[in-house]
Amino acid sequence: MEFKLPDIGEGVVEGELIQWLVKEGDTVQADQAVVEVMTDKATVEVPAPVAGKITGITAKEGDMIKVGQTLAQIDGGAAASVAPAAPKPAAATPAPAPEKAVSNGAISKPAAPQTAPAPANVGSYSSPASLAPSDVPAAPIVRSMAQKAGVDLSQVPATGPKVGSQSRVLEEDLLRFLNQGAGAVQAGSPVYVAQGSSAPAAAPAKKTKPIPANFFRDTSGVEPQDERQPVRGLRRVIAQAMVRSKYTAPHYSYVDKFECSQLVAMREEAKKVGEQYGVKISYLPFIVKALVGALKEFPTANASLEESDKGMELVLKKHYHIGIAVATPDGLIVPVIKNADRKTILQIAQEINDLSAKVRAGKATADELKGSTFTITSMGNIGGLFATPIINYPEVGIMGVYKVQEEPLVQDGQIVIGKTMHLSLSLDHRVVDGAVGGYFCNAVIERLQNPARLLMEMI
Repeated sequence: MEFKLPDIGEGVVEGELIQWLVKEGDTVQADQAVVEVMTDKATVEVPAPVAGKITGITAKEGDMIKVGQTLAQIDGGAAASVAPAAPKPAAATPAPAPEKAVSNGAISKPAAPQTAPAPANVGSYSSPASLAPSDVPAAPIVRSMAQKAGVDLSQVPATGPKVGSQSRVLEEDLLRFLNQGAGAVQAGSPVYVAQGSSAPAAAPAKKTKPIPANFFRDTSGVEPQDERQPVRGLRRVIAQAMVRSKYTAPHYSYVDKFECSQLVAMREEAKKVGEQYGVKISYLPFIVKALVGALKEFPTANASLEESDKGMELVLKKHYHIGIAVATPDGLIVPVIKNADRKTILQIAQEINDLSAKVRAGKATADELKGSTFTITSMGNIGGLFATPIINYPEVGIMGVYKVQEEPLVQDGQIVIGKTMHLSLSLDHRVVDGAVGGYFCNAVIERLQNPARLLMEMI
């Protein structure tokens, strides 16, 4: 029987094959984990549906695979008792449509079907012409490049790995298409034709925009001794998410610092209480509670902006799920404190500790890594004054938290040594205006500067 990628979560349509846990010819038991697939920053083990021998592995490590795509065959064992599905009647083969020929940049219909053998430089591809551009398999950076150049991705010959029945459009496919589509096909350049046809594929009827001079990447600085490493797994997921966020949400940053002596004193007292419960107390639980209070005061910061054919719609979230960015050897992962407004400082501290440990051990579940409405990233243990973090899309804001440091301050006309902390906000300017972002940051700082107010808002 065919071993296909099952539905592995709500809304998940594809994932990356990280590694096979078995090899060709191995015998597996029903429900035995056979392959690891990454999606939504979580790695899941996919079990065998039946017992039998693994044969005919078609999906390779690093491939992007869609739900329902065949990964391998499972022969013998319990698989032998599974009745094969009745074959569907073969559809009538449609008469081949006449191909258009490209000659000196002109497009015309041939008088008769071409029967001459294809030239030596002809390649083949899986044509996605029947798909809408948004359904064509392609990485976000390729979609962005296509939009920038005014290209319909469904017209680009795709040579990448199969995603379902369609091939993925690679960056080099798009660049090749732009090179050939911008003018006449140059002599000696490859001409791509549909499989089973000997006639060159039609040039796009839609004229593309002029290609900017800096559109193609300059690789002249690459030396032979330079090392190339494939970008896979979590690092690829992060890269794609960051590109999507920066291309979708117009970021702006707001930075401020505040005197935090009272917060430091409160945390020192809280550490003593935490020790009685075996819980390590950092500054983060206090910052989470201050953030939640500010989000209630400025609800547009706890929202997402959705776009559709009907226009834009702002979704104001009525729950407060706070993401906490955690650094791991493989990259940054964001577990989520669900319903942070209903939890105490002690509960939040315990949950942060538990989720951070699970993330670093690779044991966090998909549910623990999704649903955040606002994210905090902390670099207090690393150093630096502040940074400008990238929004965890589709949220509209992220807050950076930095180290506590001593510095001279002016209080009542006197220079004293005080303790300060920087906060930096990155916000989506489509939703949160600059002035609102400033007031929002002030609301967070007011609660941290005056822990008595923070305590009054806690449950």
